[in-house]
Order: sequence, then structure tokens, then C-alpha cells
Amino acid sequence: MTSFSSVPPSDPMSAVEAFRAAIAEGDIKGIAQAHVEDAVTIIDSISPFIWSGPAAVSNWMSSLTLHVERQGIRDGSVFYDAPITKLTDRNHQAYVALPAIWSYRAKGIAMRDTAMVAFALRQTPAGWKIAGWSWNQSNGRRFGCPIPDV
Repeated sequence: MTSFSSVPPSDPMSAVEAFRAAIAEGDIKGIAQAHVEDAVTIIDSISPFIWSGPAAVSNWMSSLTLHVERQGIRDGSVFYDAPITKLTDRNHQAYVALPAIWSYRAKGIAMRDTAMVAFALRQTPAGWKIAGWSWNQSNGRRFGCPIPDV
């Protein structure tokens, strides 16, 4: 997987990496700060699957927390690979699509979910921010595929 920790702030990937790093650190404030402050749209593979509006990020985090608790998920990490698509336009908007892996333990069993993640971003006075994203599961199997311990 690829590290984007040294991406310059002028690159839309800076917001994508800030989001991933905040998730890795459990930084709720950082997760929120990676997004625009107004309406955000999130589509994810956990119920209720779509969140939109100014409270989308906090509502998604609540849903994710509930899902993690119900499934007994611990030790989660999200990894990104290099973008497959990265577009910017003259209106200071961007689109990034990249492969991702969420590795975790569910009730002690090592699991991995692979996905394509698509981000829509806007450049704001505070830098690039995420306006929307979707986690598009790509492993072709039900949620949570066991992986062997290595």
C-alpha cells in the first residue's frame, strides 16, 4: 500500500490522507476537519448506508461506532493504494478513486474488506476538504472475509 503522509497541501490527496490518518488515530475532530463544514454525502457498506447534510460525518461516525461494537471489531486499520483516477477542475473541485483495504479483528478473527473508495473534494480557504465519499466493497463476498494470521 502507498503512503500519502508527505502529500503537499495543494494536492487533493492531502484531505484523503488526513481523513485516513484521523481514522487510524481515532481522532474524531480530525475526521470531521477533513470534510467540508456544509453538506457532505457519505455512502458506506454499513447500515443505514447513506448519510447526507451538515451532520453526515457525525451521524456516520455514530453508525460506524455502533457497527464496530455490535461486530466486536478491534484493531482496525485502513490502507490506501495509489489513486486509479485523480481529476481536478478549474472550479477547485476534485475527484479521486483509489483501492483500499480495511483490516481488523472481529471477535478475535482477522478480517479484511477490500474496496474502491471514491472521493469528491473542494478546495477551500483552509485547503482541500472532502465533500463526499463512497466505500464500494470490491471483494465480491459478504462483509468481513476472514484472512489467515500472518
